[in-house]
Amino acid sequence: MQTKTVSHTIETPLEPIQLLATLPVNDSKKTPISITISGSAGLACYHYAIPYRDDVVGSLMVDDANDSKRDITRQLATLVAKKYQRPCYVAYACNNTEDQLLIIRQCIEFLKLNI
Repeated sequence: MQTKTVSHTIETPLEPIQLLATLPVNDSKKTPISITISGSAGLACYHYAIPYRDDVVGSLMVDDANDSKRDITRQLATLVAKKYQRPCYVAYACNNTEDQLLIIRQCIEFLKLNI
């Protein structure tokens, strides 16, 4: 299982957000994609998603009372698992939930450039 780790900073109106992704460098569909989105907070949510038949099955592993943080991790993990047909872990450690679509869009674009 060979991987590479890449990083990117997403500039949002509230705070800069650091994106760290561990990506597979082989063709094995068992090697997961791991994404960490961090800002100025501790770990708030952690979501795991895996492709299963024609759908994606996910599980929230660490939860937060903030629904927006839960939604960001779930949506991103599900999108990545479905698009790349690999398991995906998404960790979210950031206070910023207002820029949800910007964060998800920037993450997807960043993955396209690096996978």
